[in-house]
Amino acid sequence: MKNIEYDTTKELCQKIIDKNNPVVCKSCGGEINPIETVNNANKPTFWSGCLKCMVFDGGVKPIVFEIAKKMFEERHFRYYKEQEPEKDSDMYEYYKQSQLRGISGLVYDIIFYYNNLK
Repeated sequence: MKNIEYDTTKELCQKIIDKNNPVVCKSCGGEINPIETVNNANKPTFWSGCLKCMVFDGGVKPIVFEIAKKMFEERHFRYYKEQEPEKDSDMYEYYKQSQLRGISGLVYDIIFYYNNLK
C-alpha cells in the first residue's frame, strides 16, 4: 500500500484548528474539523471545515457566531440583500447559513478593529 503524501496533514490541520480554539462554523455554529480534500493543484490535503453544513471554514469564536445569529434572528439584519425565501422552503436553510456566514465575517471585522483602536 502506497503512502499518500499530503500537502497539509490531518495532524497539522488539527493543530491549526486547536491553536484558534474555541472556534465554530460561521454558517451554522457547528464544530470545525480537518476535512480530507484536494487543493487547487489536485494534491491530497486537509482543510478545516464543518461537516454539518459541508463548508470549508476556519471558523470564528463562538461569541462572534452568537452575535451574528442574534442580529439575523432578533434584529432582522441581512448581510446579503437578495429576496428572502419562505421559511418552510427548501432554500431557507441555505439562505440563513449564507446570511450568518456574511454577518459573522462582519462582526469579526468590527471586533478586530475595535480591539486594535483601543
